[in-house]
Amino acid sequence: MGAGILPAGGGLERLAALVGPARALEIIASSDDYDAATAERYGWINRAIPDAELDAHVDALARRLASSAARPWRP
Repeated sequence: MGAGILPAGGGLERLAALVGPARALEIIASSDDYDAATAERYGWINRAIPDAELDAHVDALARRLASSAARPWRP
């Protein structure tokens, strides 16, 4: 069931840049729900991770980010 939200000044306006104008129109007009694998294939999200692997992925990412925080960033 659609939410009746019109694109105006928010994330929906960026959608065309992410997925292309035709697909963005389809997503907005249809108000369909999309699974993570489809969203990843469309370029809407970076990565779809199975639920069973999510905790391990988040832990590894947090550890990697925390270890790099100790080193100063240099452009």
